Amino acid sequence: MSEKSTADFLLEIGTEEMPAQYVNLAVERYREIFTSFFEENGLQFEILKTYATPRRLGFLFMALSAHQSDRTEEVRGPAEKAGKNPAGEWTQAALGFARSQGIAVDDLIIRETNSGPYLFAIKYSKGQATKDLLGAQLPILLASADWPKSMRWGSVELKFIRPIRWVLALFDDEVIPFSLAEVESGTVTYGHRTLAPEAVQVGNPGEYESLLEQASVLANVGQRREMIANQVSILAKAHGYTAQIDEDLLDEVTQLVEYPTAFIGSFEESFLAIPDRVIITSMKENQRYFPVFDSKGNLASRFIGVRNGGDKNLAQVVKGNEKVLSARLSDANFFFAEDRKVSIDDLQAKLKTMTYQDELGSVYDRATRIARIAGGIAEVLQVADMVHQQVITAAKYSKFDLGTHMVYEFPELEGYMGRIYANLMIHDEAVGHAIEEQYFPKGAGAPIAESLPGKIVAIADKMERLVGGFATLGMPTGSQDPYGLRRAANGIVRTLAEGSIDLGLDAVVDITMAVMENDPSVHAAIDALLKQDVLSFLTTRFKTWLIDKGLPGDVAEGLVSVRPYAVLEVATIADGVAGQLAQGGFKRLVELSKRVRNILAKQTIPHLSMESVQWEETAERVLYEATQSVQMRAKEALVQHDAVVALKSMLELEEPIHSFFNEVMVMDEREDVRARRLALLLSVQNTLSMVLDLSQIVLS
Repeated sequence: MSEKSTADFLLEIGTEEMPAQYVNLAVERYREIFTSFFEENGLQFEILKTYATPRRLGFLFMALSAHQSDRTEEVRGPAEKAGKNPAGEWTQAALGFARSQGIAVDDLIIRETNSGPYLFAIKYSKGQATKDLLGAQLPILLASADWPKSMRWGSVELKFIRPIRWVLALFDDEVIPFSLAEVESGTVTYGHRTLAPEAVQVGNPGEYESLLEQASVLANVGQRREMIANQVSILAKAHGYTAQIDEDLLDEVTQLVEYPTAFIGSFEESFLAIPDRVIITSMKENQRYFPVFDSKGNLASRFIGVRNGGDKNLAQVVKGNEKVLSARLSDANFFFAEDRKVSIDDLQAKLKTMTYQDELGSVYDRATRIARIAGGIAEVLQVADMVHQQVITAAKYSKFDLGTHMVYEFPELEGYMGRIYANLMIHDEAVGHAIEEQYFPKGAGAPIAESLPGKIVAIADKMERLVGGFATLGMPTGSQDPYGLRRAANGIVRTLAEGSIDLGLDAVVDITMAVMENDPSVHAAIDALLKQDVLSFLTTRFKTWLIDKGLPGDVAEGLVSVRPYAVLEVATIADGVAGQLAQGGFKRLVELSKRVRNILAKQTIPHLSMESVQWEETAERVLYEATQSVQMRAKEALVQHDAVVALKSMLELEEPIHSFFNEVMVMDEREDVRARRLALLLSVQNTLSMVLDLSQIVLS
């Protein structure tokens, strides 16, 4: 009977309950480790299925090669002249090379290469049985993963997420023998800790998933996730509600249970006097509950949780969860009441005791700077008096909620509680809205601030963070950005571009630096070099934003090169430019620009006024007049943010440029004539670059 060419390989690592956030991380890290290992060893498989619960990590490689192929490897050594002396004898270099390759020196061969004849070692290696290879390598592979946090237990040397309790390793119906953390591999897995705690014998990989399901474990993550979502939705609907199923919460709950059973509970309606998001945050962050809403979209005094188990004694489970949530909401209610006993100015004063950064003073100092920056931005934008006052007030109190009990308990509610408390304490919804919007956008793709005061305060908040961060920490490098300076810069660019704020990056940097420079609580260098670093960083993020919007990198570079700080203007014309990329006219413009640029390269061009020049050649005069006309019309088009008209008008220079080069000697022997013609070409080049720097464009 012939030996099988493939087999199914099943590996399961059984552990104590792992934190939910580590489960998917572990699956992905081991997926990468195993697939890289098989690739490096010339082993193929058809399908990889992964399984994960709080107590297990499972991997099923279907139709994995049962045996490595025999391999021939050629290794180049020293050149022949270094490997053999004039008498044809092997040198020490050849002897050392053969020894390093584990072959006899006489087995070396000489082969011609592009660099001449070289010595080669031909190494033959017989492929191993995959089962044997895995038995030797699995302990090493499993120990090679690193974790943000890990632990040791007993006398075990291995560090892992949680203590390992069993290892299941099958190659078809054969055990792959090895030891991991003093646990021997075998054919046994375990069911649900309380519903089916007995050992489960697995005869072959194909029955693994079904055997676990019989033992009340849904090892398939996607199946378990879908079951939870369906149970929550159906249960809410059965009681006349709609569940809010947050995707991140759903992912977390999925990795907290092995056999899910949803249940619905309630809390006292009086707690609904607490702001909705406080209740929802307490449900999600503390208890992992799904909130539910009535038919009018109002938060209901109900919640849906998911139990790790069946429906036995479910009423007791519900009662216990209701008791815990009631205690949480009682605390929140107390915090809400206590915070409202003091004034907004009292809360603001508490910020003086909170250090922001040693070189940048307290959080109170930071809020003061934000207010001054926001005021400066509002003045430049010439906003209405009422808006200006809203900006100043919102910026002044932008951080006051950091002094509240509620934000201390739930830091993720900063800004939101600022809006709630500002509405209650100073009765100005516009101010409260701007206080919340200062933190927008909260991530890539998240919405920016909607209100004008909110946009201004959001820019001021992020500019203070950016300039202060650069002054004290320097520019972020690599992936290190503990103060979120990239996120701040992205937020500034997005708010200016998407929020239609006509304010240049240079202007907003100048406003911020002037405030920082004149603030006695700032003990860091605020100088011209810092300004250039901040501007460079912002323009880089601006180019990245354009590219993320779908613009090719060279076009983004070309647009920003001409208007490095005019975010709104560039953002407005970018779509028009993008629409011209595939047009033949655009390519001709790039080629025209290149032809002109090649003539101007390395030439010293004097500044000349050409208005009264008497042109010698007709082609000169025609090109000059055409350039003046195109400049005027392109400028008018760009005032209307119409890049298409501006670019198309430039095509009118095509024929005059060709005629000029055909009929005129640019590098005339007469210095004054040569200077006029170079100055004319420079004017042409500047005109062609009115929309974007065409020298940055790479034609395919």
